[in-house]
Amino acid sequence: PGDTVSGPAIMGLADMAMWAVLLAGSEGRDESLTANMHVNFLRTCGPGPIIATARLIKGQGRSIFGEIAIRRSDSEEVAVHVTTSWVRMASAG
Repeated sequence: PGDTVSGPAIMGLADMAMWAVLLAGSEGRDESLTANMHVNFLRTCGPGPIIATARLIKGQGRSIFGEIAIRRSDSEEVAVHVTTSWVRMASAG
């Protein structure tokens, strides 16, 4: 409702964007799980396309931390700021 991209869809995009960063750094074999996600909705994204830019803050060890900025495709202003932590699963065997 409200002629904008929904919050749950934005949160899903943020989670997938961070997972893509983790996959890129692990040759597509990441076994991490999302542990926490903090989302700040700064302004509405509107009804059009949006872009997520994700980066690792800490990628080594068992705990992983990242940051995602989401904006409208026609704007440089961040609409949603997300911080997230992931847990690297211990390998079995």
